[in-house]
Amino acid sequence: MEKVQALDVTQYKTTSKSAVEAALDICQELAWDPTEVVQASLLDLLVMRLSSHPSTEIESLREDSKSLQVVETQHYVRGSSVQDIVKHAISSLGDINAVDLISTSKLKARLASLHAAFPGAHFNHAIAVKANPIRSVLRIVQEMGFGAECASFAEVHHALSLNFAPRSVVYDSPCKTYDELKTALQLGCYINLDNEDEIDKVARVFIDLYGPSGVPADRLLHDRQIGLRINPVVGGGSIASTSTATSSSKFGLPWTPDTQATLVALFH
Repeated sequence: MEKVQALDVTQYKTTSKSAVEAALDICQELAWDPTEVVQASLLDLLVMRLSSHPSTEIESLREDSKSLQVVETQHYVRGSSVQDIVKHAISSLGDINAVDLISTSKLKARLASLHAAFPGAHFNHAIAVKANPIRSVLRIVQEMGFGAECASFAEVHHALSLNFAPRSVVYDSPCKTYDELKTALQLGCYINLDNEDEIDKVARVFIDLYGPSGVPADRLLHDRQIGLRINPVVGGGSIASTSTATSSSKFGLPWTPDTQATLVALFH
């Protein structure tokens, strides 16, 4: 605290940097740790002094112009400011751990009802891993003949580590990377493509794997492995945050009179 109060900030007058950026420069020059916490962090104290000092001309930092260093430092400072409180709260809890209580009989009954509602070997009933990532729960799901619907590539690895068959794993995500798509295709997992960018990535993957034609020697190798996720654009539901069939949804290719011909062509 004393070193901040003793600092002459007039020598750091600037017209091109924000208070946060100038404070970071000062910390670097004086070999101070910007995340050091007293009653407040050094960064916060410097920002306050630089922002309020009559001899300095500091630009306000706009949200869209923050550097990565500024954002990371501010994030660390916010966390450090409550660190002692969190540690005290944890120590006061003793050795009690959180426990998930799951009725396996009810779980199995609900899974059975889904099978009964949609019977047939042509269905791949897949349970969302993000809703129940617990390994013992997923083992029950697997034993009852269900697959795993994965919203991230980490979930794909999780499902495969539990010995789900690749053709029972469905990889869904609106932002799949080239490498993820390539690996999922090679592993044999189902993939639902959400947008034209992912369609282009898969086309590049096939060329990368099978040459200019993009066609494997075994034409059935990827048979029915790739699907298109369609957004029927039927509008939002009663809960806006979980509505995925709006025109602005990031999920799926929108099916409208204007896009119908294009989507049918993509499917074929």
